[in-house]
Amino acid sequence: MKWIIGSLITAVFIYFVISSGILDDILNALKSVDQSRLLAGFLLYLASQIARALRWWLLLSVRFDWVLCVSFVNVMLNNLLPARIGELSWFYFAKKAKIELSASLWVFFIARGFDLLSVVFFVLVVFEKEFFSMALLVFSLVVFVFIKKLRVSALEFLRKISLKTYIGVFVLSVASLLLKFIGFVLVFNLWLEFKEASMSFVGGELSSILPFHGLMGIGTFEAGFALPAAVRGQEALRWLSIGSAYHFILLSFSLFLGLVGALYLRKLDVSYNVGSANAKY
Repeated sequence: MKWIIGSLITAVFIYFVISSGILDDILNALKSVDQSRLLAGFLLYLASQIARALRWWLLLSVRFDWVLCVSFVNVMLNNLLPARIGELSWFYFAKKAKIELSASLWVFFIARGFDLLSVVFFVLVVFEKEFFSMALLVFSLVVFVFIKKLRVSALEFLRKISLKTYIGVFVLSVASLLLKFIGFVLVFNLWLEFKEASMSFVGGELSSILPFHGLMGIGTFEAGFALPAAVRGQEALRWLSIGSAYHFILLSFSLFLGLVGALYLRKLDVSYNVGSANAKY
């Protein structure tokens, strides 16, 4: 059913792009990106993905080259497959590397929780809500301490995580998002529209948590990108065009890194134990 709905969303979006005449605007947005800015954007995207993989490395005692390539493939499949089916790739590779299911499951949920936490923190900081951003950090620390005090077997893995690791994962989550955002602003030269760009960027990021997605996110990502501009009464179609061009670039970046990661993992002997798969504490 989700495949059908995703296909319909993408088909409707493509029809809208063609019938409304904004296809030329999307192509012009792509043409406006010169090679030097595109290369810089790719390097920032790569740095963002490295920061993302470092979180897995902090939470699990595993080889970094392995977890980096798994992260590359995971992001690629999430971008290509509907309904976030690509998330299953993490568990597939973790099982092949003999990482316990309980460990891989908790690490997965921790990372996704920090993804959402970093987006909220990013929005609060950009809009100069220092009090709320600090309150968010304090609240998350209180939750962390509360979990550490619980004597529940199901939370044993979480209780092993040290405060140092917790802070490190949070910093890396924010860094990953910030590097990706700076790359977006740089590629499309949106420094003079920093706040507007940040809201559209966040809208695109949050579109990934929707229950339904277009094929490869086409349609839902762009809608999330344009929605903040529409709410502000600004040029929603312009941001839709920029979002579409940016989405194409993101898909290209993730496809390239994902294929590199897949080739590396194929040559890697996964029969050896890549790590102890225990939380660092």
